[in-house]
Order: sequence, then structure tokens, then C-alpha cells
Amino acid sequence: MNYGRELPQDRKDQRFDGAPPAFPSLQSQMGVPTASSVVSLTDKTTVVEISAVSGQAGSGGIIGKWGSASVTSSNFDFFVNAGVTRDFVVPVSVAGINSVAGANVANGLYNAVALKVATATSTSVLTTEW
Repeated sequence: MNYGRELPQDRKDQRFDGAPPAFPSLQSQMGVPTASSVVSLTDKTTVVEISAVSGQAGSGGIIGKWGSASVTSSNFDFFVNAGVTRDFVVPVSVAGINSVAGANVANGLYNAVALKVATATSTSVLTTEW
């Protein structure tokens, strides 16, 4: 099943690997999640771009957990190192339902992601949804 937004292509149908989808974002947020912070995803979100922004490259980072109210250093789904941006296709949580609301609901995708700074180093997180 392929429900994520398409990657952009050039005139010769070559994909721009590493580029975000060629669509306006649904919503963007920035903050410093010192405690576990939950980002609610829209009913149309299928791809999330997460950037860990730190004063020093290689120090700090962000941990995240899909569909959870909290994330801890012993219970997380992914890690984004400081100075790195990663794109994630939102994983399936439950069976999809017939919905006119959006691809997230229709495909049964997670509707939230909890994010937290992985170390004591101050790290900001920028999330963008497609």
C-alpha cells in the first residue's frame, strides 16, 4: 500500500530523492520539547518531516514515538540526530475506514507523534506535515 505523498519528478520522470513532496505543507510547528510534547497530525497527513536543530552539530537530538502521549529514552520509535532532517511516512496504526476526511484516516495511520529532546543539550524541533 502506497499512501505517502509522491516525490517531485523532473521532466524526464527522474525523482528528486531527499526532496519533500511537491505540495504545500498542511501545518508546521517549531519548539523545544524538554518534556514529551505531542504533535497532533491532520486527517490528511501521510508524511512528516522532522528536523532536530541544535547549537552544536552532533550534540543532542530528538526521540519520537508514534501515537503516544509520551516518549522516554527507554521507549521510543525513532531518533533524529542534531543537525539532521528526516522524512517519515506515517505508519499504520489501525485498519483504515471509508472516509472522505483524508488519507490519514482512510489508511488508519497514527494521528499523533510524541517528541522529546534526547539529551540534556537544548535542541529545537521543526515538524512539517504533508
